[in-house]
Amino acid sequence: MTRSLAGVGSTGPWLHDGRATTLDEAIPAHAGEAAASRHAYAAMSEADAARIVTYLESLILFSADDAH
Repeated sequence: MTRSLAGVGSTGPWLHDGRATTLDEAIPAHAGEAAASRHAYAAMSEADAARIVTYLESLILFSADDAH
């Protein structure tokens, strides 16, 4: 089951066993309920895929101390 993307930019390595060290590796490794997203990602241009990864990397978690 695919986890929420909340904070995905703050985590890693990715996948249940940590075998994806980048989000660009993690996305194509998904199957099951995420298969349609994997196929859409594979069909994107390199520039669009890079934009997706940049967006995902921006989804970071901040601690309460970071808010000051």
